Amino acid sequence: MSARAPWNPEMEGSYSVPPFMRTSYPHLGVVLRIGRECCQAHDRAYYEGTDGDEAGRLIADTALYAGLQRLRAAGAMDPETGAELDQRSIEDLFWAVHHFGAAHWGTGRAWDGRVLGERQRIESS
Repeated sequence: MSARAPWNPEMEGSYSVPPFMRTSYPHLGVVLRIGRECCQAHDRAYYEGTDGDEAGRLIADTALYAGLQRLRAAGAMDPETGAELDQRSIEDLFWAVHHFGAAHWGTGRAWDGRVLGERQRIESS
């Protein structure tokens, strides 16, 4: 049984892509906006993953990649800029997530429930 709080959609936030990368590579922000639903499913998969399960992590990352490819094929566009997904951006996001995501996989580190619980406590006061 996990000591983590149950998954809550408020825990989403593309935590596997560090802020410095989003700033340095703005095209990653385009992919994150277009692929929001894919990223949300990926965030949940990372939250619920088993620590040390590299095969499971690769499956989650590959599912993200496949979802973004489907969006690209469908001609999905960025709601802010009107830009379309391109192959390079999808590959860059996949690399960033897979490279930097190891610290988040299966640990609940980015969202261990404390931040969300504290925010809910403050809001209910």
